[in-house]
Amino acid sequence: MREVADDNTRSGMAERSFTIRASKVGVSGVTGESGLITINPAPLNYVQIRSEAANGGSEVGTLVLTTDDRYTFYAAGYDIYGNYRNDVNVNWSTIGGLETATATNINKFIFNPSLAGVSGQIVADHATATDDSTGLITISVGALAQLRIQTQDVADGIVLTDTSLASDSVLTLFSVGYDADGNYIGPGSTPANWTINGLNGTLSPANPTDSVTFNPTGVSTGSIRATASANSSIYDVSGSISVTAGNITSVVIRTEPNGSGSIVGNVNLNVGQTLTLYAAGYDGEGNFSGNASVSWATLGTLTGLSDDNTDTYFVTITPTAPGSGSVYTTNSNGWVNDTTGTISVSSGQLARIEIRTAAGGGGSVLQDYTAQAGTSLALFAAGYDIYNNYLGDIAVDWAVVGDAIGTFRGTDSAATDTIDFTTVNSSSIRISKAGTTTLTDYSGVIKVTAGDPASLSYVSSSTFSGQAGSSLPDSLAIRVFDAYGNRVPNITVTWQVTDP
Repeated sequence: MREVADDNTRSGMAERSFTIRASKVGVSGVTGESGLITINPAPLNYVQIRSEAANGGSEVGTLVLTTDDRYTFYAAGYDIYGNYRNDVNVNWSTIGGLETATATNINKFIFNPSLAGVSGQIVADHATATDDSTGLITISVGALAQLRIQTQDVADGIVLTDTSLASDSVLTLFSVGYDADGNYIGPGSTPANWTINGLNGTLSPANPTDSVTFNPTGVSTGSIRATASANSSIYDVSGSISVTAGNITSVVIRTEPNGSGSIVGNVNLNVGQTLTLYAAGYDGEGNFSGNASVSWATLGTLTGLSDDNTDTYFVTITPTAPGSGSVYTTNSNGWVNDTTGTISVSSGQLARIEIRTAAGGGGSVLQDYTAQAGTSLALFAAGYDIYNNYLGDIAVDWAVVGDAIGTFRGTDSAATDTIDFTTVNSSSIRISKAGTTTLTDYSGVIKVTAGDPASLSYVSSSTFSGQAGSSLPDSLAIRVFDAYGNRVPNITVTWQVTDP
């Protein structure tokens, strides 16, 4: 009778080696044993994806990976009875939502996912055997590897690059985390410690936080940094942030445009002196926002506000009389207005005098002038302050400087005098403020020409004798003079012969 060591060996389904022994029933010591019997696997029938090589590990079913993982799959080959034969070469591919990855004619497949938030399967395709596929593989995001400062907490949102911001506005920013492959980790998942560099303003709420609001308080330029609270080596710095002035909310009267100069407080002026005022606009934080077009008006007894005083950022005031008061602004924009300090106007001090051809600062300055003997010219001494404001006609002493050309009619200091021109010459006229030697003025060159002919005088002899029909031994010559004895040149005279 035969004795079989293992019923499985009779079937021949398992890959193994064994022997068969037989013994005589009822007779001790009568036995027989076969040689070694080896059962080899049947031909390749199907493929199974496993977690380790050479039939190790386990069949890969449902699996959860992150983008930081690197997972190796192996293709194990089996016969129809489930006996492992060896790892076999297959064609590998991904299906479902997994990113596309393939490998050809190889017994293992290394999968290093970079796309998170997807799921699918990996397939092992053999040319003759039954194929296999994994269970559902789900890919999650990896660990925090980068941080971006964005204007919204969304995947691949707008990163804050160079930007401008008005000082009366706010800027809300988010620290958004990504893994090493750039996958968005999720909303509110990356709290950070925030700091500002070079900017005037505040950040809220307190650190650490995944969202922060920057409230600027002044014009400045700088940047904002966010450092991951979980890892200080992971951070981001915004682009350059330029904070500009906000909208105008108030007006300040200044001495220069564009926010320069100083605020106009109490001012002392002389009559005729001009003061220019400028309206500077400021935002709610006190930053200069721009020149502000306003309307202007005066209080008190001030005079001389320029006519162009509506919807303009500057105005002039040139007082025409002593007085005091202030200048104020009005507007229809809701801005807070401003008023100057007290402007006190005094009469100007005489600083220079000028020879003019008409009273009251009129006419023209006496420059080079040509006059004829026998004529006269009324002149006036105009007085000016240091700002060239006309103060009135001033009593002065009048004189001719240089060669004689005529005489003034007046003998005492006077604001006006008339010169009678009598002598052919070139000279100038000087005025001097009575009692001083520093306030003087000179005319241009005054040239006097001869007057109208008034008399004749022989140059040659006036008595000649000679024979009839012959020429006189000498020419006849005369000179022509005006009423003041000035020789009148280039005058044609009529000659005639008269009997004695």
